[in-house]
Amino acid sequence: DLNYKNPPLYPYMEFQRFKHHPKIAELLKGGKRVAYGARAVTKGGYQSIPQVAFPGGALIGCSAGLVNLPRIKGNHNAMHSG
Repeated sequence: DLNYKNPPLYPYMEFQRFKHHPKIAELLKGGKRVAYGARAVTKGGYQSIPQVAFPGGALIGCSAGLVNLPRIKGNHNAMHSG
């Protein structure tokens, strides 16, 4: 969501900076990452769905903005839409 005061802000680097703060680094020292993951989801409702069909191609599923945000079910909608 780029609807904040500083769109060029890079959240990844801000989180890295946070983790290297002396108080936080002390808490994380010796820790072991057991898993990680991330999702990028589009939001904005019906008005933000792009034109999905164009000459030579089509957008389906998450690319077309058809993700079900409350359930994060983009693959299901991709299969239904494609």
